[in-house]
Amino acid sequence: MSKDDWFVQSGRSLTNYHRFQEQIFAEQVDQLYRLAPFGMFAATINAVLVFFVLKDVMRLSYLTTWLVLVILVTALRFVLTLRYLKGSRDPALAQRWANRFLVGLVVVGICWGGIGVLPYEHGVLAHQVFVAFVLGGMAAGASTTFATVRHAYSAFAVPTLVPLAVHFILINDAFHLVMAVMVLVFCLLLWRISVHNYELNRTSLLFKYENREVIETLERSKERVDHLNAQLMAEIGARVVAEEELRAQQEQLEQEVEERTAALRESNELLLNEIEERKQYEAALLETGKRLAVAQQNAEAANRAKTEFLANMSHEMRTPLAGALGMMKLVLDMEIGAEERNLLEMAKRSADSLVRIISDVLDFSRLEAGKMTFEHKPFALTAVVKSAVEVVSLVAEEKRLRLSWEVDRMLPEVLTGDEGRVRQVLVNLLGNALKFTEQGEIEVKVGPAGQGEEGIILFSVRDTGIGIPDDQLERIFGRFTQVDSSLTRQHGGTGLGLALTRQIVEKLGGRIWAESREGAGSTFYFTLPLTAAVDGPSAEDVVPS
Repeated sequence: MSKDDWFVQSGRSLTNYHRFQEQIFAEQVDQLYRLAPFGMFAATINAVLVFFVLKDVMRLSYLTTWLVLVILVTALRFVLTLRYLKGSRDPALAQRWANRFLVGLVVVGICWGGIGVLPYEHGVLAHQVFVAFVLGGMAAGASTTFATVRHAYSAFAVPTLVPLAVHFILINDAFHLVMAVMVLVFCLLLWRISVHNYELNRTSLLFKYENREVIETLERSKERVDHLNAQLMAEIGARVVAEEELRAQQEQLEQEVEERTAALRESNELLLNEIEERKQYEAALLETGKRLAVAQQNAEAANRAKTEFLANMSHEMRTPLAGALGMMKLVLDMEIGAEERNLLEMAKRSADSLVRIISDVLDFSRLEAGKMTFEHKPFALTAVVKSAVEVVSLVAEEKRLRLSWEVDRMLPEVLTGDEGRVRQVLVNLLGNALKFTEQGEIEVKVGPAGQGEEGIILFSVRDTGIGIPDDQLERIFGRFTQVDSSLTRQHGGTGLGLALTRQIVEKLGGRIWAESREGAGSTFYFTLPLTAAVDGPSAEDVVPS
């Protein structure tokens, strides 16, 4: 009969067994190990008794070897049992421990089965019957001890009794054949008893877990009922208190209504007065707003006048400086002394720096006045990047800095946009990198911005200079701003370069940002929407402006 049929005939659903199957099996394995030491002790005593009974009728070397094997295997099984009993007994590992025990049963069963086939030097029928009696007794004891786990009895009884039955059959006389049949029938009967014991054990454990679950459910229900009773009593008490408070509040409310009605009449009179005062305030506020609007228009006009004046003055200052620079260049082309050349070169560098400052101021003024114009025509991107790098290459060579540039080959050769402003932004960023880099390299890279940003070109200028603190990365793009005022004295500059660069990039429809680590250099990025020139000239046909 299968276990499912047995449970159905018992009137119990298999659902509960499947729910508790892991716990039931773990406890069955636990019972198996806890009963094992008693069986091992009895097996050891039986082995010693068999040895002394058979030592005179069987070769002593065979018998001694058999005894040592039985005791050794029993000792190993005892060690396994101790390890289990001292362990955590995790239900998830129950199957592994059961398999180990079954292997031990098979091995010790083979050892005990060996005594049934060992040859006698001068066979005595009584000794054979004695061996059959001992093996049958051990199998009978195993039908109860090992019944807690399915197949445990078979793992021990089959290798114990079958070799004896086979040995009797091979003797081939009537008495031994009858003995063989009796051994096999006895083995089968004990197997059926072990199955019955296994089912009884499993059923009792199922009842145990079901009863435990029912008890826990009843305890939880009792706790909930107690909690509800306590909550109900508390609510009743609270309701009584609330009713008393409600009566007191009703009386107090009636009194407050009378008082507030009187106060409301007084408040209405005050409110009418306040409304009248607010109307007067609003009239005054409107008048103030008109005056502020006029003042704002005057301030904007003054700001525009200031910007136009600054733009005109910057232009007028640029003209004589350009003449002075031309004269210096002509003198430097002449044959003059080394000291005079050195002084003139210093003067020329100072004048160049002043021209750049004036150019930045002029461009900044044009941006504020809204007079800066932007072109939209084809240009060769590689030529623009190269020319921007060439502008600063001499300074980089003087400072012994490695200057490199790279344009992604995936980009179109000819783009449409403002060539001059792109070059100006690159030169400003390269000049800034040269100013704050004393050793190492400066690298320019141009490539597509990435997925989802078609038509957007990403420019980057990386240096190995002094770097920028994290809290200053956004501040550096402000007007007249540097990270540290001491840097102005050391490296020069007005703080207009990055502010102007940011405004030009944003006017062109892009954005600019920086990434840096103090002491390890900086990388400035900016993006521009530059599209490929449609049916335009090739890169060789475009003349840089």
